Amino acid sequence: MCIKESLRLYPPVPGMSRKITKPMTFFDGRTVPEGCLVGTSIFGIHWNATVWENPNISTPSL
Repeated sequence: MCIKESLRLYPPVPGMSRKITKPMTFFDGRTVPEGCLVGTSIFGIHWNATVWENPNISTPSL
């Protein structure tokens, strides 16, 4: 668990992006056109206080 927690705190890939190859429509009606770049911050998710109780503290026992 120490390795997993270390990777959560310091991910080797801090983010990723993809190019949309066909138009997408989300469940709430929003759309993303073809050719649009979308990105996700892995670092941001792993340090998000709404997801983790204490995101800046290493807790390998979880």
